Amino acid sequence: MIVHRHRVVMVICFILVCCTACQRFRVTDLETLRLEHHEALRAGEHELQRSYAAILQAYIESWDDGDTGEALIELIRVKGALCDHLGAQEAYETFAGTYPADSLLPAVRLELARIMLAAAEADLAEEAVYATLDSAYGYAHETRLAQNLASLLALRGDLEGARGCYERIKGMNLYTEFPARFRSLQIFLDYLDEVGKEFPHFSGEAFGGNSLDTRAYKGRPLFIHFWRRRGSLNHDMEFLQNMRLDYPDLAVVSVNVGDPPEAVRQAVLKHAPAWPMYHDGDGSLSESLGITFMGLYVHEPKGILIDQQGRTVLMPGREGAIAMGLRALCRGPEVSMSGRSISVRVRPGESAAELKEVYTRAMLLVRQEEGEDYLKRLMGYLRKSPGAADAASTCIEIMKMATQVDDLEAARQAHETFMETHPEHQESKAVDFAYAHAMLTSGDAETSKHLVYEAIGDRREREDLYLLLDLAAALSVLNDIEGARAAYEKVIEVTGIAGGAGERPWREYIRSLDRIGKELEHFRCEGLDGGSVDTRDYGGKLLLIDFWGSWCHACIREMPHVYESYNQYRDKGFEVLGVVVRDTRKKARAFLRRMGYMWGQAFDEGSEIANEHVVVGYPTTILIDREGKVRCTRTFGGGLEIALKLLIDR
Repeated sequence: MIVHRHRVVMVICFILVCCTACQRFRVTDLETLRLEHHEALRAGEHELQRSYAAILQAYIESWDDGDTGEALIELIRVKGALCDHLGAQEAYETFAGTYPADSLLPAVRLELARIMLAAAEADLAEEAVYATLDSAYGYAHETRLAQNLASLLALRGDLEGARGCYERIKGMNLYTEFPARFRSLQIFLDYLDEVGKEFPHFSGEAFGGNSLDTRAYKGRPLFIHFWRRRGSLNHDMEFLQNMRLDYPDLAVVSVNVGDPPEAVRQAVLKHAPAWPMYHDGDGSLSESLGITFMGLYVHEPKGILIDQQGRTVLMPGREGAIAMGLRALCRGPEVSMSGRSISVRVRPGESAAELKEVYTRAMLLVRQEEGEDYLKRLMGYLRKSPGAADAASTCIEIMKMATQVDDLEAARQAHETFMETHPEHQESKAVDFAYAHAMLTSGDAETSKHLVYEAIGDRREREDLYLLLDLAAALSVLNDIEGARAAYEKVIEVTGIAGGAGERPWREYIRSLDRIGKELEHFRCEGLDGGSVDTRDYGGKLLLIDFWGSWCHACIREMPHVYESYNQYRDKGFEVLGVVVRDTRKKARAFLRRMGYMWGQAFDEGSEIANEHVVVGYPTTILIDREGKVRCTRTFGGGLEIALKLLIDR
């Protein structure tokens, strides 16, 4: 059986099994539905990953004289996703033995170091991390590995080893341009003195009136989560919810620091956390615990992880550190490695990149199918219990899933049901916000325009910023320049940066709106791998021009989303052209090979093209329609998906 046929059968069989399994679930309450969806989705993803690993292994074994480097890198990554760190180590050793002089070896070591840290394997992680730092590319975001290693060593009781990690980072001199980040390193370093000590528990009244005493969580791992309205609460809440699904014993207490009570109330209404929220109005509690927001990264959960005996084990500012700490403290999600033996043959001429492309499309199908089933069950629960205490949270969950599976009608029905049964309910504002987001991300920008502004109202919350940016992207595609400009003006108002240095980039984005509807200023330059790249060669295609660099962590974080859109819409004429800026060919090539991204790449030596196209931050993207006209000048985050829906699916 050739590999193409196997992949199709593999996906179809999984979908049938998934549908049958889902029919056995009982509709009970929202938390149970979330847990069952999470478990079903993970099971489906792991089944597909096991099959993909078998395909990669067959590919590697079938090409004795071929270049199997990319396939080995993919195998390392997939083994890591399956929590098979020993399998990842074996694949790495095969790569290092086969390609000892390959320029990609440092990047592959970096991938292995991430896997060992995620598995909380301290000895293997220490060896892999230091080997990576000795030979990697010298970017500040690589030091995340060392910071996570410091957390793991501290958790294992090796405080001197942890201090050595931080001293190693400081000695790399990577933070000259970012003194705030250097201060954050010192904060974490100083907090090592608290590791292993009894946590100074606190008690009081949780927001909403219930009593709270952190001593009640003894016997369970506890994460004390600190946040402010100018932080990344959307991101934090989603991450913590997933951690609780992976680790059911995990307890969470969220602490707001210094914001007015109304800001906390809005957060509780919108996110409806299944854990208590405490209001540290004057910041005295966080200060007594050594928590400061100075220099801590905006896009990472902040807090203290406490073990089952009530002792402080680490103060993480990284998602990876939290997940790693939990894996070391308690039994994490297990992945069965006893799946059936799969026999496959690989078609001659296929590349590892093509295999990854098919796998990515199959994974999108798996997520779509399970998402649709989950949405049906949520709708059934809402119809059965429209007046339930968690009705608002259920509606918000429905709108979130409706966005993911592109079911606009489900979002409308949920919103109507809630408004009919809770016309004066205080949570209606939070539901309105979720409804506006659902309408917008489903491509209905014209309807959602007034919904967005009604939902935001007089609020000044940072989470509103992302909704406004998505709205600006949608209105740009619809050629509503004034509407897009107004959305950016609202961003400046919400963030409170008017008159300061932070206002300039947003003014540049507003200025770039003048290009909407005009012909792209075409350019021709050297390709990353030699030859030349000319944007005129993409005539008749929907083209995303992505200005990026491998030094830019935001660019790296965004690329998987671009890759998924590339796979989803490529058959409909969507293409991507990367423009590498402020980087070296060697580093950019290594990153692309490691990740398997196969679209065209230009090399902008001297940043001349970036300057010409008013690139004020990274990544910056420009979306071009089939007629060669600029339709959007910023698609970061959810903006790309919205723009593509408007241009392709309408």
